[in-house]
Amino acid sequence: MFLRTLCISSALAIAKINAASWGYEESNGPATWPDPLCQTGTAQSPIDLTHNTTYVDNWLPFALSHYEKRPRHMFVSNNGHTATVTLEVEGSNENLPKVTQGNLPGIYELAQFHFHWGWYHNRGSEHEIHGRRSAAELHFVHYNIRCGRTLGDALANCGNDPEALAVLGVMIEEGDENEAFDDLLHALHLVEVSGAQAHFKPLILRDLMPYDLNEFWRYQGSLTTPGNIGGNDCAELVVWTVFKNKITLSRHQLEKFFQLKTAEGTDRKSTV
Repeated sequence: MFLRTLCISSALAIAKINAASWGYEESNGPATWPDPLCQTGTAQSPIDLTHNTTYVDNWLPFALSHYEKRPRHMFVSNNGHTATVTLEVEGSNENLPKVTQGNLPGIYELAQFHFHWGWYHNRGSEHEIHGRRSAAELHFVHYNIRCGRTLGDALANCGNDPEALAVLGVMIEEGDENEAFDDLLHALHLVEVSGAQAHFKPLILRDLMPYDLNEFWRYQGSLTTPGNIGGNDCAELVVWTVFKNKITLSRHQLEKFFQLKTAEGTDRKSTV
């Protein structure tokens, strides 16, 4: 079968500041992040996805394992910058959600997923498509199991490996209400304060993704949230996939994210 892929090369440099104080305002935004790699790296993320579609006939479609099963527990936390979801499964790590194929260079296990959003009429996705941001963006963060069986181990063992992590990015537009997210969004009021964590009724992860995953952008890039994933800042160790097809959340659902506060106790107005 044909797998339709949008292939691009990386651009935009971003950077780092202390994990407790970095942000996206003028006083603590990307222009103030001092990590040299963020300023001089050659594979920095996010980027503007602009290149034409390339048709590839020798790639197998994504294989998502345990993405259609509800995990035993799900937790949402507010780290002062975003809403991050982690999970626990029955039994061993073999039951953790995994992604393979899709021309990924290994077997990748899910560590967490998190969101990037804007403030009211400001679009909040990290990536752009032909110069246009979406209302929000969802990132499923995976680690390569040849590097370890936890995110921490993978980063420790493969901290300079460009294939250490794989992130699946889903663009979110304002539109129809999406019931698949309801239990998570209803739990956000429990983690309004930075540092808070709460459990909620487990979701089916596959329901959070577009139905059709066969068209996507793929590029070699970096982490985009300083200190947020293992403290590796702007390390260029991410195989990025951003799906062409999008999902929707209603305006009311998007506004649920506005409940979250920063470490300083102010409104989390933007995560880009």
